[in-house]
Amino acid sequence: GPISGTMWPTGGNGHAFELPINFTNVSPSLYQKTIELLKYYYVCNECLGRQFSYLGTGTSNYERAHAILMGISVGFISLFAQTTFQERFTLYDQNPINILDLLARKADFSPAKKIFEQFKEKKFLYSELSKVPEKGEFKCQLCDNILLPININEICKKIDLEALEYEFPDFLIGTHLNAAQADKEDELRAKFNLKNGESFKANLNRLIGKNLQELWKKQPKFEKPGILITINLEKKEKIDINLRSLPLYFRGRYKKWVRDLPQTHWHCFKCRGKGFDKFTKKICTECGGTGDKYPSSIHDLIGN
Repeated sequence: GPISGTMWPTGGNGHAFELPINFTNVSPSLYQKTIELLKYYYVCNECLGRQFSYLGTGTSNYERAHAILMGISVGFISLFAQTTFQERFTLYDQNPINILDLLARKADFSPAKKIFEQFKEKKFLYSELSKVPEKGEFKCQLCDNILLPININEICKKIDLEALEYEFPDFLIGTHLNAAQADKEDELRAKFNLKNGESFKANLNRLIGKNLQELWKKQPKFEKPGILITINLEKKEKIDINLRSLPLYFRGRYKKWVRDLPQTHWHCFKCRGKGFDKFTKKICTECGGTGDKYPSSIHDLIGN
């Protein structure tokens, strides 16, 4: 029968509102595609959800992935309410235990792990299971765990620290991917014919932009932002952050009333601005060690 759940995302006014989800509206082919994908890749919830991001708006990638994985898990539980042995061992034409194993290991899905715990006493269920859920740190093969909330928060902290040196009314986030990471995503989408997904770059920019927007109380701007924040992932396993502010141009007019004040800064001809002889290392006799032809200039005065 229909299985429904409720999530509570935050509304625009900061208050929570209920968003009902009916799992009967999710196509079984979506479940099958997810299962096939997990046979080849370790995928975090953010990366899994964004592969189907344009199929369901109004929810986050994480919530979308959780709904899909929970739908598959519920299918597993419903099988064990069946009476015959044959009925119990058919889920999308596969052994349901193997499917649950994929959800637990390859998607790091906690509810699937809990179901494993419930059935671990039934040894006969695991006769065809090649591996038990692995221990140790989970690592997504698509984003290298960059999109996990803990790592998004760390990136935002670094950006916030570097941004203390700047004054700006708005901002924009940009990302440079390394070739290997871009190829992995293209390969996955071609292999499973995924046409409704959000790119890794867009996903990362949106998550960081949203966090910084809440932190700074400033809006992103696509044309001439006050500061451009570039996240460079071209070096493997290293994240470089570069901030570039919008340049300011000053225009003015002046009148020069003295003769010995040059327009631009002049270096000493003899020592070329060093203040000493490069061969003898002695103070330049022409400029007295200042390195300047004249004591000042309009360039120096206005520049300072």
